[in-house]
Amino acid sequence: MDTVQQHCLLASDKLGQSRYRQAIFQTVKAGDLVLDLGTGTGIHALFSCQAGAGRGFLKRAAPVIPAQMGQTLHVLSAYSGRL
Repeated sequence: MDTVQQHCLLASDKLGQSRYRQAIFQTVKAGDLVLDLGTGTGIHALFSCQAGAGRGFLKRAAPVIPAQMGQTLHVLSAYSGRL
């Protein structure tokens, strides 16, 4: 399985992502600084901003984000001042 397939599989796991989102909302407080290490799609950074993180940093292993992740990037752009 290549990297794109892995990210698509993880991002489409509704139960798993729901649990990550719940954990992030229980942990991240308003104004927190968040590091999404090995970010992939950026979905967990998005959850952190929605939970109130004041600033987030995303670090990817691969230099290019695949085109399939365009929808996530569009949503993340709403938080561009904080990510």
